[in-house]
Amino acid sequence: MPVHTKGRSYPCFIVLGRARVLLIGLLSMVSTGVSLAEREADPAARTKRAYQGEPEALNALANAYANGHGLPQSYDDAIRLYQLAADRGLASAQFNLGLLSELGRGVSPDVAIAFKFYLKAAKNGFAPAQFNVGNMLANGIGTGQDLFEAMLWFRQAAERGLPEAQYNVGLAYEQGRGVRQNESLALEWYRTAAGHGYARAQFNLASMLIDGRGSPPNPTSALSLYRASATQNFAPAQYRLGILLAEGRVQPTNLVESYKWLALAVESGFPPQFRDTVATRLSQEQLREANLSLEAIRTLHSQTTFATNPIAETRLQSFAPAKDTISLHSAGRDTAVATGENKPGSFTRLSHNSPGSPLSPPIRPQNPDQMAFAEGPQKVAPGALTLLESSVRS
Repeated sequence: MPVHTKGRSYPCFIVLGRARVLLIGLLSMVSTGVSLAEREADPAARTKRAYQGEPEALNALANAYANGHGLPQSYDDAIRLYQLAADRGLASAQFNLGLLSELGRGVSPDVAIAFKFYLKAAKNGFAPAQFNVGNMLANGIGTGQDLFEAMLWFRQAAERGLPEAQYNVGLAYEQGRGVRQNESLALEWYRTAAGHGYARAQFNLASMLIDGRGSPPNPTSALSLYRASATQNFAPAQYRLGILLAEGRVQPTNLVESYKWLALAVESGFPPQFRDTVATRLSQEQLREANLSLEAIRTLHSQTTFATNPIAETRLQSFAPAKDTISLHSAGRDTAVATGENKPGSFTRLSHNSPGSPLSPPIRPQNPDQMAFAEGPQKVAPGALTLLESSVRS
């Protein structure tokens, strides 16, 4: 449940606790020299290589069993093959075993065992595993809580280009969690993640720029970032953007566009007061124009898969109305807190893609019960199992 207060927000570090089991695993291979399509085109050759003990082929065959792609679905066979590949040092297979242990696919859910597999993969330089290790350490899931060590793992994943991790590093510096507070560094990491199109980072970066924290105020850039985040259907950005457009503090007042964004935010659970106030200031013609624009963007969102994370995604509850009313002239930063065992200020676990949760556009399964193959964006290890959220709208 998101928590909103005047002038501040609670941090959200990407997918934790029971919220994590709502995620759908995306089994993906990062090929080395041979494309995924080429590997999948000849299942017989893949099977032969697997019987010869080739780790990548073992992992690919395990993915086929896990997904039921060309073979009867069998988690028992998948786990056996993942284990053979993991024993040969393949980080992606170690990660896959961790994911299955965490989600309880083919085995009883056990976060302690999941942590051990993730840690093996993380030590082998696999960025998604480094990210999950950081999240588990930050939240004390499957291991003791250690914010400093969590930050070390987030940093390694961030330096390998994982936007969710870059966002978490920025949030840690902004909040002083595991490291000394440093708003300048927070701004740099948010900017890096925002450059990957990560909606949460765009939102937090905009909030710092408009407040003049970590750098001189830059309301024009902030407005552009809010719009970029809002366009990815990130409700807090839609809410803030609507308020700024109604106020006319950054650019001339645009009540038609303001109404559109506020109406979208209300659909995600934000209070309707500001939307209704703006509506009373519109003429019938303006209201008709605003509703047409609103319908157009609803259609766009229904046809688009948004990613706030290119490697992992969080499954967040819809936003609930704030307990404290946010005045039109002093709306605070509104960052959502993930569902599950999170408390205000806690790190949240991330998987792949955030509201829009959170990177470059991810591949999402059309069937929430289906795992899907996809080529991963990283070259840190030959093979990868990245995480995606369910197709249920966040």
